[in-house]
Amino acid sequence: MMSLRTMCLVACLAMTASILRPSPVWADMVDDCVKGAPDVAIGGCTQAIKSGQWQGAGIAWAYINRGNAYLNKMDLDRAVADLNTAIKLDPKSSIAFNDRGQAYEAKGDLDRALADYDAAIRANPKNDIALANRGHLYIAKRDPAKAIADLDAAIRINPKSTFAYIARGNAYMAKGDRQRAIPEFDTAIRIAPNAVRAYIGRCTAHMQLGDEDKAIADCGTAIKLDPDNAEAYYRRGDAYSFQKEYDKAIADFGVAIRLQPKFIGPWFDRANAFYFKGEVDRAIEGYTGLLAFAPKFHAAYAARGAVHLYKGALDLALADYDSALAQSSRDEYLWFRAFVRRLKGEPARAIADFNRLAEQSPADARWALWLEIAGREAGVRSRLAEAVARLDMTVWPAPVVRLFLGQLTPDAVLAAAEDKDAELKQYQMCEARTFIGELDLIEGRKNAAFDGFRVVAKECSYASFEVTVAQGELRRAGVAP
Repeated sequence: MMSLRTMCLVACLAMTASILRPSPVWADMVDDCVKGAPDVAIGGCTQAIKSGQWQGAGIAWAYINRGNAYLNKMDLDRAVADLNTAIKLDPKSSIAFNDRGQAYEAKGDLDRALADYDAAIRANPKNDIALANRGHLYIAKRDPAKAIADLDAAIRINPKSTFAYIARGNAYMAKGDRQRAIPEFDTAIRIAPNAVRAYIGRCTAHMQLGDEDKAIADCGTAIKLDPDNAEAYYRRGDAYSFQKEYDKAIADFGVAIRLQPKFIGPWFDRANAFYFKGEVDRAIEGYTGLLAFAPKFHAAYAARGAVHLYKGALDLALADYDSALAQSSRDEYLWFRAFVRRLKGEPARAIADFNRLAEQSPADARWALWLEIAGREAGVRSRLAEAVARLDMTVWPAPVVRLFLGQLTPDAVLAAAEDKDAELKQYQMCEARTFIGELDLIEGRKNAAFDGFRVVAKECSYASFEVTVAQGELRRAGVAP
């Protein structure tokens, strides 16, 4: 959001100069109200309101400025109350509608905020700050196309609007177009070299494009400009995590948490970093600490459940997946719960979850395969051949489906997993070995299955489904990984 408070200065003086005789007291009062820090502004505006020297629309400016001062102090109810009064006194005040929109946005009432930005723009179609604020709001409402349209308009009116360029960069980020986002942040920095938000935005874009060094440099600049900016530490911590520099990441996340104790992102990512570092008990402590103040953050339940599963604490894992699913029906949560139920020896419940998963995402071959695995273990009639009609059998993991239908050999599946892209090859090979191991188990080739699972556990991504399966199956069988 962008403030319009100081824009009122010229308008205020224009409205009042013709009806008041200049005096030092009047000048100080107006100056405090319009230009003072929040507490000073509140005092000056209150004096102006009580002075009786302005009436009707002529006093609206004081309510606008006091409302904006309250907004800067995050005293949102008082801000809205003052801006309500300003709008009653001057129903055509674009500034008052914009500022009230900011207050509603800060309160999380996006629909009321949008209505106020609309009103501000109707009152003054050239109000570039209201256009920029509405564009910023559309990002939060997940409508980046409308956001970009508003921000384009704001920039046409005011080509030096740092806020609009930063917001447009964020809108492109929301569209997934990081390459177009970076020039927006570049322009913002050229206009305002100390624009912390632009450096953080560019840091995030570089990180998502896989250039962690540039990300670290940009977030480092943001931190130099604003050493108390929690988000800059958080984003740099993420970049360090991508580089597997977990100690540096954990340190940055810790600073972010100290600066903003209820900032969910660094809490969650610090716990993840502990997990990837192998400090699983500290990871659990981290997720638990996060859930103490954010009990509806379902991803933390699921992540903690994964750590409990890694440790073999199946009852605790199951409880966490139950909690996650109580708030979100995401496929991966359902898969993990189903898998835990298999490991616990609850085939009927596991099948029920896998069946729900297959119904929830009928075109996903993986879920059809897991339903097949659980069904075969329990002696349930195969439905895989029927599921094929809903699957795309021209793409991976179609060869695995054909393996379970008896149409391909394991060697043929591994050959099909080959790819010129090394990362894709690694993923497909890990998945192929995992499913081959499950088929070996079902058909009684236990030693071959365990050998395959050991390869997966050693060579595949530490936090992947496949490693989770391999470790779980080895632990269930009581054999060494």
